[in-house]
Amino acid sequence: MIEGSQAPTGHVAENGTIKPSTAKTQAVRKFPEPTTIKQVQSFLGLTGYFRKYIKDYPTIAKPLSDLTRKENPFVFGTLQKAAFEKLKNIMSEGPLLHVYKYGRRTELYTDACKQEYCAILLQEAEDGKFHPVYYMSKKTNIAKK
Repeated sequence: MIEGSQAPTGHVAENGTIKPSTAKTQAVRKFPEPTTIKQVQSFLGLTGYFRKYIKDYPTIAKPLSDLTRKENPFVFGTLQKAAFEKLKNIMSEGPLLHVYKYGRRTELYTDACKQEYCAILLQEAEDGKFHPVYYMSKKTNIAKK
């Protein structure tokens, strides 16, 4: 991606960072509270596309993704509302990642438990601090447990 460009994929690269476009973050911010499974799926599709920006995405989204399972009744309760609002807040704050730069000191941290596995790729910047380059997290499925 070219510095300062906005790709049709909904990402913006500028000042050595990459972030979701303003249009996408506004779409999440304006998304109404879901009243149907289809709306939950739509919201999860929108936020899931940007999961690489969101640390622990599967854990945060779990109350919502559980609603999409056939065996679960649709009840948008306090857990689901909290997950919905948390994802909206994270996306509204404009999460960003730093662009990976070859030759810089890089660290990879991983973790796994029964419910999910995750990793974060950090890279040292000019300021001497480590900044996130990529978040990866995935729920484990029942067969893997």
